[in-house]
Amino acid sequence: MRIANILLVGESKSGKDTLINVLSKGKFISKYRRTVKGKIKRVIISELLKSISKKLGTVLPNPLLYPAKVVTDGITFVVGCYLPFLKIDAMNVINTSGHNLEDTERIIERFIKLPSVIMLYVFDASKFYTDKNIKLGIQHTINECKYENNKNFLQIKYLALGTRASEVKDKGKLEDEVKRMGIECRIFELKDIPIDKILEFIFKG
Repeated sequence: MRIANILLVGESKSGKDTLINVLSKGKFISKYRRTVKGKIKRVIISELLKSISKKLGTVLPNPLLYPAKVVTDGITFVVGCYLPFLKIDAMNVINTSGHNLEDTERIIERFIKLPSVIMLYVFDASKFYTDKNIKLGIQHTINECKYENNKNFLQIKYLALGTRASEVKDKGKLEDEVKRMGIECRIFELKDIPIDKILEFIFKG
């Protein structure tokens, strides 16, 4: 089985737990238990896509094919969309972050040398211009990954994923500003369950 290891970093209440629920359960959950830091959540990609297909009452002949385009409960699902960029069968989603920076660094150190690591900095896009820790966190993620890649000859991919897109006035402008820092960035509204778009952002290229 080909597995990618997704390390989630970012401030508390940035949407990391919600993202884990969206990717592992295929749905938005407003009330949930906080994810234990350092605990691995295994997500089988084909099962994730099949679960969405089942909820929509459609047949999914190929695990990498989305069902036909449907709007249900106000949510639009992309359909008939082959996901050729997926070169993995599963992903380990690991919440490494929170209030305690020292604890976060210790957990990251545990996992960062695993094969196929992607460091995903998750941030509340609605607070990007008011919470200085977000830019500091993004820059720290960039610096840490570059350092590990150069020092240990690793190939860690690093990305910034913003949440609460519906609360952002100009999503494109904010994404471009983060990209100029030296990291790819996309902002999503997790309530829309944009699983295909999130997978594309994480794994394409």
